[in-house]
Amino acid sequence: MLQSHTHPWSSDSELVAQILAGSRDAFEMLYEAYFPRVYRFALKRLRDAAEAEDVAQEVFFTVFNVLDSYEGQAPLIVWVFGITRNTVNRRWWRWRARPRRPIARSTRAGCCACARRRSSATSPRSSAGSST
Repeated sequence: MLQSHTHPWSSDSELVAQILAGSRDAFEMLYEAYFPRVYRFALKRLRDAAEAEDVAQEVFFTVFNVLDSYEGQAPLIVWVFGITRNTVNRRWWRWRARPRRPIARSTRAGCCACARRRSSATSPRSSAGSST
């Protein structure tokens, strides 16, 4: 059974009409009701809190700018989550496609933990105290 999520407005179309008429309070209600869910969705997919926050902000910026295209055929949350999914996917693909620098292998003993482990395994430190 699907859990019903209640929101403080009586109908999605009424809320959209109020926002399009310039009601800041109506947009704040939408934002406060849906931001936590949008953020959790983005965080679950991206596994980065800062990226999830950026995505959530971008989603609501987009919602505000294209709200006049909402036709009311589906619940508003479904429409918002379509924008969320697309934004998350774009962000993920952008992250995946970014150029990565190859990890440089260094022979210096102190440059990283791996090198320290290699040098300690090959150096005769246990015999340092004995003299011949």
